[in-house]
Amino acid sequence: MSQRCRLILERGSPKPVSEIGQLLACHLPVQPMDAIASVRYGGGFLADDIPEETADALRADLEDLLGVRCRKIDADRSAVVPHGYRAFALEFRRSDLVVRLVTSKIVIPLADVRGLHLYALRRPEEASPQPAGNGVPLPSERELLSARATALIESLAQDGAGPVEFYLTLYCSEPFGPVRVRRSEFDFTCLGDEALDHSLDNFLLLIDRVLDRLPHLWHRQAAQDFLSSLDVRRILYFKPEEAESFDRWNLLWIQLEAEERLLARPASAVGPESGAKEEP
Repeated sequence: MSQRCRLILERGSPKPVSEIGQLLACHLPVQPMDAIASVRYGGGFLADDIPEETADALRADLEDLLGVRCRKIDADRSAVVPHGYRAFALEFRRSDLVVRLVTSKIVIPLADVRGLHLYALRRPEEASPQPAGNGVPLPSERELLSARATALIESLAQDGAGPVEFYLTLYCSEPFGPVRVRRSEFDFTCLGDEALDHSLDNFLLLIDRVLDRLPHLWHRQAAQDFLSSLDVRRILYFKPEEAESFDRWNLLWIQLEAEERLLARPASAVGPESGAKEEP
């Protein structure tokens, strides 16, 4: 019996969604529109539970015809997304990141922070009443905003996106997992003297700080593009499942790369893994 496989996108590969979906439909018993939707909302997972020979043919066509790089793995291999940590403050030190939790702190080496995911989700209108103008602040609140935050608010209003919530996830090596920031729950006093008067400004400043202190992060270009354009459509999801799929793909890559590093190390160099340090 042929081995069952799944295909996942390589990190850094181009991802032309429509073209990938159409090519998948040529190899798999799926309608093109369904395949395109699966690619669009599936994070970096392209095809699940397919015969090995089909995976090999699809992988070759994706590379040769579209320049899309993907990896074949066992069908039962998937990353379970841990709950991770809800961060209420982040403090960057010289070589580590202090994450304040509800009643404690954890310390993560900066080298163990591998990637970031900046995204927005629509908020139910009934759960978050907004002033008139489709989310544009009242004049009294507008006075608190910088020019950058004002431009973002106006972009939201012009695009008709309505009220949204902003999120930032940091993908960290095991045993840490994802560190999650939600703008409305975060204590921006950790920005110190840089903190401004409005949480939207401070969220943008937090992204600036993360990008500045962690130049090696995966997906930093997407965050930089958003800061340059202030176009929320670049980071807007319509369902939480879209963000969860992207999380699974990134955490799987962290596992795969950790295994590759372990295999590449000489046996004498393999020692116990460091764990999360928790502080009261």
